[in-house]
Amino acid sequence: MSEQAAGGSTTDGSSASIPSGGADLEDPAADEGDVEAERLRNAYRRRGPVEARLAGNRGQLAIVRERDQAIVQMLISSGRAPYDLLDVGCGEGRTLAMLDERKVVARGVGVDLLPERVDRARRASPMLEFQVADGTRLPFPDQSFDVVLAMTVFSSIPRPARQGIAAEIARVLRPDGRFVWYDMRRRSPANPDVRPFTGADVRSILPGWIVGTRPVTLMPPLARRLGRATRFAYPVLARVALLLTHEVGAASRPPDALASAASTQTHAVSTLPPSDDA
Repeated sequence: MSEQAAGGSTTDGSSASIPSGGADLEDPAADEGDVEAERLRNAYRRRGPVEARLAGNRGQLAIVRERDQAIVQMLISSGRAPYDLLDVGCGEGRTLAMLDERKVVARGVGVDLLPERVDRARRASPMLEFQVADGTRLPFPDQSFDVVLAMTVFSSIPRPARQGIAAEIARVLRPDGRFVWYDMRRRSPANPDVRPFTGADVRSILPGWIVGTRPVTLMPPLARRLGRATRFAYPVLARVALLLTHEVGAASRPPDALASAASTQTHAVSTLPPSDDA
C-alpha cells in the first residue's frame, strides 16, 4: 500500500474555490471519483505509514536514503533546480521537506486525501504549503508547476482511474515541466491493494511523452532483515537488478509539443489589442 494518498478536489468544504480547468464537480464521473477516494482513505488509515511502523529498522533506513538520493538526482539532472514542485499524495510531507532542505524546491506544495496527515505536515513544515485534495481534481490553475512528484501513489490506484490523475498532472505542469515518480515495478504478495506502476504504464497514460526510468530499492522483506550487515550488504545486493522492486522515473513532453506550446503563446501575445499607451 502506498504510504501516501493521491491528491485534487478538497474534502474540507473548499471545493467551490477550485479554478476552472479542473474536473467539473457536477459531472457524474465525479461521484465515482469520490467513491474511489474514500476507498483509498480507508485503506491508508488501515495500514498507516510504513516508515512510522518501521522506525529504527536499518534496512528500512537504507531504503529511504537510497530513494531520497534517487529522487534528488532525478530532479537536479536537468540543472534547472530549484523548482515550483507539487507533491501529489504527500502524506505527512516528509519527502517535500527533504527536498526543501536540499534546496531543490523554490515553492513546495503538497496535497493528500487524509486531513489528519495534512495537519501533521503543516505542523512539521510550516514553510511549505499543504492542502487536502484529490488527484483527479487538483485545485490549481493550468501550468502552475515545474515538477509534479508522485511517491508510491499510482500503485494504489486502479488502472481505469489513473488516466484522470495523469490528465490533471499534465494540466498543472508547465510546458517544459516534468512528472517524476517512485513506485513499485512488481506485485507485492503481502499487499493485494497495490499494483505495479512502471514506465510502460506512464507511456500509456501520457502517450507521446519522453520517459526515463531506473530500478531502485532492494526487496523490502530482505532489506529489513539485514540488521547490522545493512551498511555493507545493502549496496552490494542493490546492484542485482532482479532484487530491486521499485523504480524512479521522469516523464516530459516531447520537443515538438514544447515548440507548439511556445508558438501558441507567441500567437496569443501578437493578437493582443494595443494598450492605451501605444
